[in-house]
Amino acid sequence: NLEHGLTYSMTDKDRWSPHYHLVKRPFTIDTWDFQWGDGSPEINDNTRFGIMSGDNSGFYVAARALALLNPKWNSIAQDIQTQTNKYLWNEERGYYKSFLHIESPVPSVTINEDEILSFSNILNVNRGDFVDQAKAQRIIEEYQRRGKWYSINPDYGENKFGATAPKSGEYVNGGIFPFIGGELAKAELTRGYEKEGVEEVKKYIELLKKDNNKTYLWYWPDGKPGIYKKTIPTDGWGSSAFLSAFIEGLVGVRDLDRAFNVVELAPRWPAAGISHAEVRIGYGASDAYVAYSYALEGNTIRMDVQGSGTTVRAHILLPEETATYRVEVNGQNRPFTTSRVRESRYADFSFLLPKTPPITPRPIVPFAFDDDKFHQLLRAAGRKEVYYITDKNT
Repeated sequence: NLEHGLTYSMTDKDRWSPHYHLVKRPFTIDTWDFQWGDGSPEINDNTRFGIMSGDNSGFYVAARALALLNPKWNSIAQDIQTQTNKYLWNEERGYYKSFLHIESPVPSVTINEDEILSFSNILNVNRGDFVDQAKAQRIIEEYQRRGKWYSINPDYGENKFGATAPKSGEYVNGGIFPFIGGELAKAELTRGYEKEGVEEVKKYIELLKKDNNKTYLWYWPDGKPGIYKKTIPTDGWGSSAFLSAFIEGLVGVRDLDRAFNVVELAPRWPAAGISHAEVRIGYGASDAYVAYSYALEGNTIRMDVQGSGTTVRAHILLPEETATYRVEVNGQNRPFTTSRVRESRYADFSFLLPKTPPITPRPIVPFAFDDDKFHQLLRAAGRKEVYYITDKNT
């Protein structure tokens, strides 16, 4: 179970650094599974250990979840966060180090590793509150400055990690990955760069349109797909990352509990220039769902919200030109607070959902994949509804 897994990570000599109080790993490219030199996925005599931020942010999120059952894990999670920031955060450059070498002899890397922006940085931003707002902004802006969805940049060069990614710009050694774009989009949408997040989603849509909805796990820096002998034009990782950005970031529905019992509702449609939307999101294996209509007319936002759960925590992006405002729920004034995420202002309040009967699922209306072949695949797979979006403007 989860507790056994975390305990193992903290007690096994090959997984834990008692000096740094952090999870360790062999010297690999970020979270990938082949090590420097021989490219082996196994610990051997050539292994040189170090620490990577993504392992520890993942541990942090898992420990926070476990703390809901056993509060002792909160202090463990806090210690992981503190130690990661102490040893891996590069304040001068504004992002986490790609790898902290902790064992001699240190491999003879021929580039300055402090210059490497590795993809765990953007994963860290999206892992709960592991990264504070100030650090998140610096990481996001560094990705924006470099301009592409790099796995790592700069890369390690030729023939450094065995035969898996022997070329510069190949695969995780400097290749371009849509899943990193999806994580960046979510980070931008939720950390105050809403319009930039929408643009990332549009880039992905254009990438699909350019190649008849084919998508690949990775691309060379010049944009050519990373195709090997057995490569298929389906990228579940990238498409799911962008779907997550779309649902949790733009649509603004995030499950804070289970089966949508407690939901964050944070629609960010104005960032996409959309003033009217209808949304329904459900778990296909159950009757759990959230649905809302959204209308922005002048400076007034009107929403009708339904769901199978009990509580909505609203975090509503306000129109930029709004100076004063009030919140009503069912015609009654509702106390609220305002918060800022960079330059964006949000109204924050909570309300209880009325008990409503389950909504009969309708077929999925996919976002930007509206072609007969895709619908045929959905029908053949017997898929249930995942979400339903209508932009009344278009």
